[in-house]
Amino acid sequence: MYRVGIVGLGGISRVHARAVLDSPRTTLVAACDVSPEAVDSFLGEFELKCGYSDLGKLLQVEDLDIAIVCTWGPQHAPASNQISRSGSVRAILCEKPISQTETESRTMFETAAAHDVLLVEALKSLHHPVHLKAKSLLDDGAIGQLTGIRAVFTSARPLQHCTPAASWRYNRAKGGGIVYDLGCYVLHHARGLTGADPARVYATAFCGDEVEFQVSAVLDFPEDIVAQLTFSWRQFPSQYVEILGEQGEMRIDPAFNNESQQTGLQLRTQDSSECFEFEPQDPFLLQLEHLCDCIDGSIPHRIPPEVSIGNMRTIDAIHESINRGSAVTLA
Repeated sequence: MYRVGIVGLGGISRVHARAVLDSPRTTLVAACDVSPEAVDSFLGEFELKCGYSDLGKLLQVEDLDIAIVCTWGPQHAPASNQISRSGSVRAILCEKPISQTETESRTMFETAAAHDVLLVEALKSLHHPVHLKAKSLLDDGAIGQLTGIRAVFTSARPLQHCTPAASWRYNRAKGGGIVYDLGCYVLHHARGLTGADPARVYATAFCGDEVEFQVSAVLDFPEDIVAQLTFSWRQFPSQYVEILGEQGEMRIDPAFNNESQQTGLQLRTQDSSECFEFEPQDPFLLQLEHLCDCIDGSIPHRIPPEVSIGNMRTIDAIHESINRGSAVTLA
């Protein structure tokens, strides 16, 4: 039984906590937040005894195997680095996106490695079997040479209420913005399908008071692969991925927030059509179980440091392109 502590007790912490409780391999032993009220609420909800408003105290007192970081984005790096330097844990599962910049993410992974801590990004959808199946079919040549990706992840929100005071999502200082909120999923999947970083990025945005509310981006990958991506709070809710090849295509719908519903993968070629159905599954639990396997030493993690660092490099390029109004070439 791996002993787990959760740091940062906002809404997403509840989903991680339920995954910890549902796994036969983990036990939830402690929680931490700078807000004592948040700590009390969490302890009551999960019938937990050990709560802290100081991360250093938690690391000093508790004997943890896994720390799950669920703070606002700008606190990911400070919290992760403090946990790594404490020498008190074996692994850190840090909510997406792993950090705010590529440079920050590199420091996080270097700090973790220096203290023999396994640091991984919590990107739940990469663990869902529908995406693993799509990647397997692609690698097996089911649609021939990959040529393009189209992906959309949108959720309609009443924009008149989307002020910086209303939620972290609309607050720059708290790590808000559609790229950090939904875009990171889409970018991870596009990069995972191509197995490469984009060579060039061009992005446009519709912005609110402080952050971008909608982004459309074109990513040019090696071997003439082009990804057309949209993530938005201004459009009818939709989440799909289309994977296009010289000899066929695949479509995943719904693609990302699909834990409570059936998911389908459609494969079409000139000669055949096939549909793979996946019953509702909890990708947060799958994510945690995969981490436990990695701690056991049986397998490497499917989201290695270079993948998370590369995703942050792409996010940096998207923000730069929006600010410049022109395409950005990545080294």
